[in-house]
Amino acid sequence: MAELGPFGPDDPALPPIALAVSGGGDSLALAWLARQWRANLLALVVDHGLRADSAQEADLTHDRLSRMGMAARVLRLTDLARGAGMAARARQARYRALLQACRAEGCVNLLLGHQADDQAETAFMRQRAGSGPDGLAAMGWVSIRDGVRLVRPLLGVSRLALRNTLREAGLAWVDDPSNEDRRAERVRVRQALAMPDPTGPLSDQPEGEAVPMPDTASPTVSGGRRNEAVREGSPAAPDGKPGHDAMAAVTHSRAGTPPALPSHAGAGPGAFASGPTSPRAYFWALSMRAGAARMAREAARAQDLARQVALLPQGWARLGPALPGPDIMQALIRCVGGLAYPPPPAGVARLCAGGREATLAGVRLLRWREDWMLVREQAAMAPPVPAFDRAVWDNRFMLVLPPAWNGRTPQVPPAIPTPHSGVGERALPPPVLDVGVHGPAGDGILHGLWVGAAGYGLPRALRAGWPAAFCATLPALWWSGRLVGIPALGWAEEGWEGARLFFQPPAAVTGGGLYGCRESEPAHYVCPAY
Repeated sequence: MAELGPFGPDDPALPPIALAVSGGGDSLALAWLARQWRANLLALVVDHGLRADSAQEADLTHDRLSRMGMAARVLRLTDLARGAGMAARARQARYRALLQACRAEGCVNLLLGHQADDQAETAFMRQRAGSGPDGLAAMGWVSIRDGVRLVRPLLGVSRLALRNTLREAGLAWVDDPSNEDRRAERVRVRQALAMPDPTGPLSDQPEGEAVPMPDTASPTVSGGRRNEAVREGSPAAPDGKPGHDAMAAVTHSRAGTPPALPSHAGAGPGAFASGPTSPRAYFWALSMRAGAARMAREAARAQDLARQVALLPQGWARLGPALPGPDIMQALIRCVGGLAYPPPPAGVARLCAGGREATLAGVRLLRWREDWMLVREQAAMAPPVPAFDRAVWDNRFMLVLPPAWNGRTPQVPPAIPTPHSGVGERALPPPVLDVGVHGPAGDGILHGLWVGAAGYGLPRALRAGWPAAFCATLPALWWSGRLVGIPALGWAEEGWEGARLFFQPPAAVTGGGLYGCRESEPAHYVCPAY
């Protein structure tokens, strides 16, 4: 854990470190291991409500955590519906609930139970989908989302080792039946990578794609000194040394009997050059190497950005007189556009090579004075949203209201206004939303406060020298169809001062995560030593 910190003192007077605990073997083992590490922890159990027994399982997991001596909260989701994209929607809703709970508790760190088999599966799926080099790094040991550090300390530990750890501790866990549903790509990949025959199909259909058998000369994982959750016997490698392909060890034999295996999922830095090859070993090692390369690229990118680019609090990027390279441009477009994923590399390369004004992925490349600028495309911005404290608009800006404005949580409105040109009265439909904040005179409840784009038509004196096309993309406060504030320009009508809007895109330009392993001695780490 020290390699993945820093973490604050284990002091009950400070905010706890949060854990996402589903009740399955991985997350429950994470909770048990974390409890040996420190006491000031908070387990968050999300009940999706998608299965009849999900509430009972969440309560059972809460009880098991309590018996460990760990504080726990159940977060129940009530607005998920079955239908297209349910798995992705459920995952996003789960993260939203977890991150909201972290912010409410002041938790900077959220521990997640993703382990080495998950990492190998993710690397395989991304290679199969044609991901770029950053994507092949798969999951990071540490990544940042909405101001919370997502920490995955088990990426070097196998699924079987975690369950053996729970068995040794006398703990039971919940098995989610969806983990065996072959309609999910990850389930098919998981089963295929566990086959003794690595060319097993990924689909039940005869024409299903096969897992590519890695070249025996490709980087693999070899064993050595162990740092284990539970120590077990490790068979010798073919060369007679005590090493063993740790990820191959989670593969069942043809007889169906799991072999003895080391509990971590692989040696770490410097351990990619020898040892037997298995599909899981190959893809885990692939993610570690890709992660180390990603870290090097992000460090170089940060240096280039510091020399050339200014990322402005208005949500714009000032690029200087010459365009940066496609790698930096891709990261900037992702940031300025508030995108969850970077735009296609081919489109970014064409944009950089063209050297002229253009639009890509909801972001405009414009020339202003002597510099190139990236600004949001107005047509691609989100519609207005109800304005309440910590509301997020356009996936980029977070609203912070003055304490005097705080009130009830807003209800969902029957209609969403659309701003028109001009300032002041802009023909927005009369809002009916009661957001429970006090008006400028402090004389009751204010109806109809929204965050949306400022739009065109702002007076030149108000734009502080910025072009109209730039200012049209700024987040603004609207009340009863009237523009009452643009915090980024330092302007508000009398009585509406004090609200702030912070540029907080979902992905930082410079990454900020921790990926891969460094190939250096001493070798064989469970987590990277940077």
